[in-house]
Amino acid sequence: AGFFSFFYKWTDVTLPDGELDILVDKEAPSLNMVPDTANEYGYYNADVSVQIRAEEAESRDETNAALNGYSGIDTVEYWVTCDGTITQGKGYTDGDTTDNGILYEYVSGETIISEVEKRVVVMADRNNSDNVVLHVAVTDRAGNTGEEQLPLKINTTVPEFSYTMTGTKDAAAMEGYYNTDRTAVITYIDRADSFDKALAYNGIKILARDVDGNEMPMNAEYLNPVWQENGDIHILTLTFSRDANYEWSISYTNKAGSEAAEGTGTGEDLQVFTVDKNAPQGTISVNEKGWSDLLQKLTFGIYRNTATSVVAEGTDTTSPLYDVLYYKSDSEEVLGKAELEELYAQGSFTQDAVTVEEDEAFAVYARITDYAGNTVYVGTNGIVVDMTKSLISVTLDRPNEYGYYKSDVTVKVNVNELNAEEIK
Repeated sequence: AGFFSFFYKWTDVTLPDGELDILVDKEAPSLNMVPDTANEYGYYNADVSVQIRAEEAESRDETNAALNGYSGIDTVEYWVTCDGTITQGKGYTDGDTTDNGILYEYVSGETIISEVEKRVVVMADRNNSDNVVLHVAVTDRAGNTGEEQLPLKINTTVPEFSYTMTGTKDAAAMEGYYNTDRTAVITYIDRADSFDKALAYNGIKILARDVDGNEMPMNAEYLNPVWQENGDIHILTLTFSRDANYEWSISYTNKAGSEAAEGTGTGEDLQVFTVDKNAPQGTISVNEKGWSDLLQKLTFGIYRNTATSVVAEGTDTTSPLYDVLYYKSDSEEVLGKAELEELYAQGSFTQDAVTVEEDEAFAVYARITDYAGNTVYVGTNGIVVDMTKSLISVTLDRPNEYGYYKSDVTVKVNVNELNAEEIK
């Protein structure tokens, strides 16, 4: 063990104004960050500029005003993380390493300041995510540190969409006309967090009209929408089942404000087509007598003694009429739809309206078809055209020699009609 000797020497020190002032600063500086204004959904689709203000609060001593003041800002630094990985500023090592994240650093001998204002640009190409955070830290000369974080949502990925149209036409249908439902399958590719079904619906514009061009209320929600989603893939199926003449289009802008390019379509009659699943209404007439269906039985209750024409007309609420065809039958039995379809397949129907100018008993059937291939059959009751005058002969009892009768007279009337004799 050793021995130590201590010697004390007191020396007088002259203090300023006769006392020693010590400033105690225990409060961390404050931070305020103001970014560019995000869109209504809180998103950016480009670089984000953030104004940063660091401020050193003044320390106050209630008993000695001479001790009021601040130590001054020493450093202000920042860094940016995207999904937890540093992409800018302090600690960033990939690629460009010249940015050390220091926005301000006090240099000995310079003026001590209590406020620092700087601007940081969060780069969209490095931070394309909903999970971007700007970190800023400020330290004063007393060693107090304050830190703030500013979360940001950035999406620069442009969404995409494509669609497929399906539907089966009738063999007799005109181009663009369908008598079955049509289905549209739209596939959107967009980041799940920035995809929005309501925005997808808003981009689907549907104009529906009847045969006269009158608009019918229509939007995507009326089309039995069905969604399937898997991550960034969102599939919407719409069914055009209501009878109408359709014109429609698709566009899409996501919550980040990025608009998709025009999508590609697959199938026939992609954006202009007609769905008409209902047969037209028809009427077949002889003079003022008309029928709008097929009868159950023929009674041959229509008699005409002049040339007779039979005309059929049709109407349709959605698509135009394609043709009206006629078939004249001499059968006493009514013909049903199956028999008429077979006669049509055999080519027995004609386009000319039926006119009968000779004695005949008959019925007429009409086949009315619209552009979508829907067909209705209508038929008349049995019609009898009799243009031949009846042969009538009258025979009286013989009078006396002077041409008189003195009692009842018997008159025999012979009527020859359709090769039959009727005596009244």
